[in-house]
Amino acid sequence: MRAKLTYTQAIVEALAISDYKQIEHNAMRLVDLSQQGGWMVHDTMAYAGLSDDFRNRARTLAMGSLRNDLDLTTDHYAQLLDSCIACHDHLKQQRQTKDMPGAVSSILETDLDIRARADDARRRDLTNTILALLQKRQRPVPPPSGPGAANVVY
Repeated sequence: MRAKLTYTQAIVEALAISDYKQIEHNAMRLVDLSQQGGWMVHDTMAYAGLSDDFRNRARTLAMGSLRNDLDLTTDHYAQLLDSCIACHDHLKQQRQTKDMPGAVSSILETDLDIRARADDARRRDLTNTILALLQKRQRPVPPPSGPGAANVVY
């Protein structure tokens, strides 16, 4: 997921400055990434279809960027993001229904579930650390004392 985010963020940066070569480069990296074995987190026809749609939209973005048309390229990027959202919605739905009667499921936690919980815990820890630092900054600063304290300017 981190690699996907890195490439999509690079595309956003390139869109902001109309760097079409970088848009094409990063879109093709997404295509390459989507063809690697680790991409297939579900072995279903629906997921395979969503992955194909993502690849096609990434290719369309790469090819469209060669036209140096910002509006067209931005539209292609929005369509790529739509495919990401559709896939994540599908995966979310699969997680919600995996233990329903009639659904193929596993009682064991998947690696994705474990990683998602760990990511959530890291986010909470980071948020708590930031909040603690902000609270410390809001405490009044004691006036300086000692030799030369009167020369301190605030």
